[in-house]
Amino acid sequence: MAAVSDRDQPTAGGMTTRRTAVLLVAVLLGPATLVVLQLLHQEADWAVAAASTVMSVLVVLRMGMALRAVAASLAAREEMRRGMEHQATHDALTGLVNRAASTELLSRVLHAAREGHPAVALLFVDLDGFKGVNDTHGHRAGDDVLREVAVRLTDAVRDGDVAGRLGGDEFVVVLVEVQDVQEVLTVAQRVVARVTEPIVTDGHVVRVGASVGAVVSGAGSEPAALLHEADTAVYRAKALGRGRVEFYDHELRAADAARAAVEDDLRRTWPEAELTLPLAPVVLPSPSSPAPAPIALLGRVAWARPEGDVGPDALVAAVEKAGRTHDLGRWALSEALRRHGGGPHDPAVWVSVPPAHAADARFVEEVTAALDTHGTAPLTLGVLTGGPEVLGAPGLRTTLRALRDLGVGVVLEGLTAQTTRLGDLAALPASALLLRAEDLPDEGVLTLFVRSARSCNLVVVVEGEPRAELSGPVRALGLPVVGTSLAVCHPG
Repeated sequence: MAAVSDRDQPTAGGMTTRRTAVLLVAVLLGPATLVVLQLLHQEADWAVAAASTVMSVLVVLRMGMALRAVAASLAAREEMRRGMEHQATHDALTGLVNRAASTELLSRVLHAAREGHPAVALLFVDLDGFKGVNDTHGHRAGDDVLREVAVRLTDAVRDGDVAGRLGGDEFVVVLVEVQDVQEVLTVAQRVVARVTEPIVTDGHVVRVGASVGAVVSGAGSEPAALLHEADTAVYRAKALGRGRVEFYDHELRAADAARAAVEDDLRRTWPEAELTLPLAPVVLPSPSSPAPAPIALLGRVAWARPEGDVGPDALVAAVEKAGRTHDLGRWALSEALRRHGGGPHDPAVWVSVPPAHAADARFVEEVTAALDTHGTAPLTLGVLTGGPEVLGAPGLRTTLRALRDLGVGVVLEGLTAQTTRLGDLAALPASALLLRAEDLPDEGVLTLFVRSARSCNLVVVVEGEPRAELSGPVRALGLPVVGTSLAVCHPG
């Protein structure tokens, strides 16, 4: 780094060793001449003395210029150092401190808290609806929103508190001294209110929200643990409806401990005997039959753990951290095909497979081997895996296309009608899209999305109970549903 920064810097205003020696001789020449004349008892030539004096003055002036050049060079170098230090510790887009600097600050204030200073609090701020801004108005508008959010965060916090950006649409606020939980809640609610206000970008008015996870430090708190706890709290805030503040409390701490215990168990052993694969019917709502025949059976693996059941979502998260995704995927495939009838009139079975396993280059071979082992036709199997984020994973699109070429169905979940661009539907390597009922848009957008998907030969399926105003449109569109009351005909 020093070599790079020094490459174009002037060397002491041109004061090389040779030039310094010459100037030194020039300074001493006049006085030395006078001394020699005095020693030789000769009368001094005042012209020589005057010339020597002038020479000395000029040399002194030149040395002053050189010293000023040195000072300017050092100042420029210091300014460059400060600029590089700022770049290393601050986010280039928003100007807030970055992840590394936020963590360093958190470490310092936590150390101060352990030395007797007041407690520290951390707010984890996750924007709601930001992806929709990027999808609708482009990344330039998204950048404008992030910059404006950074300004609002800085305005919303107290003097001395520090806002930082972790990356993407995730921010943190370090509250350096807090007296009680109410003080933290007040700041967090102010952050939610300020971020929710409309933002004007490129002539458009857009809105984003903020979900906030809050945590107050305790004895022995460490930066990484505090960040994890605030992240866990913001996850609950999003799950409970977004645009709210949630504290990391005893309930979440207990859930964290239980999750860690599950991951530890999975690292030690594979609990095959305790795994289950409930199969939920996927049916077309029928006005003529109170119990229509399913078009497919959807299976997600759960774990009947002696200490407490582990649901499908929690199990997938745990196996990913424990490095057992392939074990889960292989077991799910084998169990689904073992239980599948395999007859020409039997419904297809859609089995959930962790995205990390589905992206493996050997996955297609594993599916083919499982079909051969159980004598099942490819058309009666569907692989259910993750949505938009994992489609960017290396190899996943290629694997899913290979499954489609094999005749196996591919069901993608995690997509929403609001954020999936209609032009992208034709490129999806899928046969069906699984939408969660809580993510369904209003009737107009849903109708447009379903028609566009069908034009691309994609089946749209709804999982969960839609809100009341969408029950009619879901029926009218003839969307298959996963095991809800919509599958049952209600007379009158």
